[in-house]
Amino acid sequence: MKKLTGIFIGFAFLLCAVTAQAIEIQDIFSAPMATTPCTLEEALDAPDIVWDTWGTEDWFCQSDESYDGVSAAQSGPISDNETGITYLEAEVTVEGLQQLSFHWKLSSSSGDYFYFFVNDEEQTYYSGSDFDWRQRTVQLLPGTNTLRWEFNKGQAIDNSSAWVDNVILSDIHAVDLLAYYADTYKTPSIPQPLFVKSRVAKAEADECYDNGTVGEPDEFDNCTEIDPNKWFVRNNETHWTKMEQ
Repeated sequence: MKKLTGIFIGFAFLLCAVTAQAIEIQDIFSAPMATTPCTLEEALDAPDIVWDTWGTEDWFCQSDESYDGVSAAQSGPISDNETGITYLEAEVTVEGLQQLSFHWKLSSSSGDYFYFFVNDEEQTYYSGSDFDWRQRTVQLLPGTNTLRWEFNKGQAIDNSSAWVDNVILSDIHAVDLLAYYADTYKTPSIPQPLFVKSRVAKAEADECYDNGTVGEPDEFDNCTEIDPNKWFVRNNETHWTKMEQ
């Protein structure tokens, strides 16, 4: 009987030990996994660009809202009862003409402003509405270019934000180059000559010249419309009307 009792006691201790270990294992697997926050380089899909952020609150990487379904950079979280400005900036150096594209989204009210600058020149400006994901493309000239996104929360009663994603630098196609230079350098207009001396010098008795245009003289061998700035033929001679006044 004592032997049987000892067996039961030993079994009870073993069962308790196994149960305790099972609980520990369950706690380990049920505990939340520690996650590493993503970086701005990852959020903007531009690992080769060094990003900087400052202002009332810093821009940050998040995965709740993005264009590519992975992550995007969001303007610093300024609370409902606060106003402020938050900046996202980078410098990129290119050897030739390059194309920069990115996607952006905006949730704002009147008094909130979203800007994009290249070398302190405004390229994008939106305010007072919600915009779903859109793409913006600009040309970067050779050299160092400073890119800056700015979100200005001017309304203290709303919870506004801006997002940027999918920043891409790429070469410009030949067709794009032609369009760029055609828009940058306008074709100069060629002024029309007031008259053609070579033709006037060869004027015939039955011809009347008006700034190089042949016309018909009237019955008196005069130009049908005499203007102070016209060549005309009278009595087989070429005349300049200003000298006749």
